[in-house]
Amino acid sequence: MMRAGTSQWCFGTTIEILLADRARYRPSDGEEEVFNVCHEVQLLAGRVNLVTAARGMRLRAQGEELQVHSLPAKCLRRSLRRRTTGVTPAR
Repeated sequence: MMRAGTSQWCFGTTIEILLADRARYRPSDGEEEVFNVCHEVQLLAGRVNLVTAARGMRLRAQGEELQVHSLPAKCLRRSLRRRTTGVTPAR
């Protein structure tokens, strides 16, 4: 059984967090664990949306036929925003 909680994040976006009531298998590749959870949620809820700033993770998610979205630049940490957009935000 999984429990769900919500949290407000960037600009009103809601993130739903699933907490397992038992220990999970943890693969050495963290992305693989994310994809495993996405597939489980898809089975339970009928749909899942994965949002990530990592280009490689987006490509892998598309290969696994998951709905994937790019994290908007305005939601990125300052250092990551500079690397991905070339823009240094004003303080």
